[in-house]
Amino acid sequence: ALDRTITRAEFTKLAVAASTSRDTVGDTVAVKPYPDVSQTHWAAPYIKAAVDLGLVEGDENGAFRPDDLVDYQQFLTILTRMAARTDLTVQWYLEDLSADDLERAAALGYDSWACASAAGAEGLGFLPASLEECAPHDTVTREEAAAMLYQFLAYSGILVPVAQS
Repeated sequence: ALDRTITRAEFTKLAVAASTSRDTVGDTVAVKPYPDVSQTHWAAPYIKAAVDLGLVEGDENGAFRPDDLVDYQQFLTILTRMAARTDLTVQWYLEDLSADDLERAAALGYDSWACASAAGAEGLGFLPASLEECAPHDTVTREEAAAMLYQFLAYSGILVPVAQS
């Protein structure tokens, strides 16, 4: 069901599967990627790959919380990290965001660690709506995740959009 929300583990698997590193993910991991993710967790190989790619970080306590739902600021941070790994001009774009762009994201409630990602995702055309409509702590649905991943894949050239007839 596309209207269901998506967990951190589910989105991490999608993010790694959409990356150029998707073929390097094994079936198991030798070390727990986080204290709260066992080596036998179904998403452990993807979470470990996402850590290695620099896409995800643990919370302030060092936990990953794989079953927590993904909110917009988490989603957009991972998405823009993926984009920056794929295209250096994205990294430069994020670094060159204006103070006004960052202040606008902050005024909308995005945490300081997510402001550049939120403003950048909007500027790059990854959002399904305006930034004002993507509240930072609202959870992302599977439909929204698919739409934003599609926009990223089309932007990066990994996926060639289908021509409309």
